[in-house]
Amino acid sequence: MSASIEQQTVSIIQSIFSSNCFLVAAIAFYVFDRCICAGRIIDLIWSRGYSLVSVLYALLEVFTIISLSLFGVQNFAYLDCKHRT
Repeated sequence: MSASIEQQTVSIIQSIFSSNCFLVAAIAFYVFDRCICAGRIIDLIWSRGYSLVSVLYALLEVFTIISLSLFGVQNFAYLDCKHRT
């Protein structure tokens, strides 16, 4: 294996690692924010009954969870260490 292929492999692995670190940080921040704001969200959004605002907020939360989940599955599913030439 030549030095350039090794350097490219190391660069790709470092890029994947940093991407995964940012993804884990984003998920942790999202969960932290949801835990801190849960009381206010219940008071402001859900205690008033169903309206357009509550439906839009629910859709926002659902799509955020789906997108973070899909990014996580996409990034963590391709962690095989096989080198393909």
